[in-house]
Amino acid sequence: MSEPAEITVRYFRFPDGSVGRTETSGDGEHVPPAEAVEIDEAEHQQLLAAVRQAQADHAADLAAADEANQLDDYTALVTAGIPERSARRLSGYTGHQHDQDS
Repeated sequence: MSEPAEITVRYFRFPDGSVGRTETSGDGEHVPPAEAVEIDEAEHQQLLAAVRQAQADHAADLAAADEANQLDDYTALVTAGIPERSARRLSGYTGHQHDQDS
């Protein structure tokens, strides 16, 4: 039984800032992705961590904006006289109870 072919891993940075990697085995010809610049594993890991952090930051921004919109909708509904339970269901708001002056 022959030994498995050695796998060669190469890392790349694309013009848009994204990163990628390719794996080749055996004697196959390595063809790098179009317009990609080959980088080392350490730079790949650093850039990948930055991309993941940017994605997490963006997701947090979207969640905060959604929560603010839900609160605005909830407040408007309660102010218009809609019962709190219904206002929560309609707006999706799950935060603190609205203070009613009436």
